[in-house]
Amino acid sequence: MKKQKRKLRNFLLIPEFQLKYALYFILFSFFSASVFYFTFYIWSLHFVETILKTEVASPEISHVIDLFLKRLTEVNWLFIAYVLLSIIFSSITAIVVTHRVAGPMIAIKRVVAEFKNGNVNVRFSFRQRGDLKNIEDDLNDLLDLARKGANLNEK
Repeated sequence: MKKQKRKLRNFLLIPEFQLKYALYFILFSFFSASVFYFTFYIWSLHFVETILKTEVASPEISHVIDLFLKRLTEVNWLFIAYVLLSIIFSSITAIVVTHRVAGPMIAIKRVVAEFKNGNVNVRFSFRQRGDLKNIEDDLNDLLDLARKGANLNEK
């Protein structure tokens, strides 16, 4: 059997939930990169200022400062590239991570809705490698208790 190719809409199970956390990841990445960059930039300006304050003014120092400022401009472009790559990587990471949470959320909602609609034989069943597999038995025990309580109320 041919494996079905995943599409973005298959990863966005609960778009408002997943995109909200993707935005959090992006903002954190951008903020972290900005703090690093501005720290580096302020240090660079301080470095140039310190060199300019020295009383020894020579053409070699001016040449070094010019080269340094040219390299600083290149660092600006590297920073922009880093931020863009960070945004892309953060978005993909957030969507994948939230996908692993959204799937069980949908499964829980589905089981609860079926139970409320009278299907007392419904059971929780999560992916074998899923993060909520360890509480599956506890949730099924809770359903059993609710079923017993419903049976006692009917008698």
